Amino acid sequence: MNFPMTAVVSRFACTFRRHARRLARGESGITLIELLTSMSILMLVIGALGTTFVSGTNAEVNMNRRFQSQTNARLALSTLRREVHNACAISVTTNSVAKTQDVTLYVLTPGPVYDCPSTSVGSTWCTRGSGLRFKLYRKAGATCNTTGVRWADFLTTYNVFSTPTVDADELPKLGIDFTVDPNPAASPRLYELVDSIALRNAPRS
Repeated sequence: MNFPMTAVVSRFACTFRRHARRLARGESGITLIELLTSMSILMLVIGALGTTFVSGTNAEVNMNRRFQSQTNARLALSTLRREVHNACAISVTTNSVAKTQDVTLYVLTPGPVYDCPSTSVGSTWCTRGSGLRFKLYRKAGATCNTTGVRWADFLTTYNVFSTPTVDADELPKLGIDFTVDPNPAASPRLYELVDSIALRNAPRS
């Protein structure tokens, strides 16, 4: 027995409307407690992700600062080593009250007879700062301050220069001790450069 197409469509439409009304009556939505619970969980997840992101950013900044400070300290030592090798005399001045230290390098004067007078100043290196952060500056002439060229930063002490005792017939030397730490208040991670540089143009003791 064949049913006309219109009857089939009509029966399908009635069935669809009946199911639609049943589904509509069953939709109750979400309660306020469910909404607040979902928001609380979402806030916890976002807070954890934010904390992780901030921690990673700070770690990257500290790592870059540590790398830069160590690189600058190595460059400063290399430049200072070259100038000390060319010096004929040095003068180290330490002020424990102001927490400053200067080292003046004297160079030979050209002429028929090479001399090393106190007026023949090449450059002066100095440390300036406070607390656990000091900077290393270089300036041409007999004085040095923060207007000079900054070569290193984040030194943990101002007392970085010394004049070690040498044996007879040895050249005088300048002791260097650069201790660098960009964040000493946290977990100290010291990077230390130690050297003893001979004054090749100075007379032997």
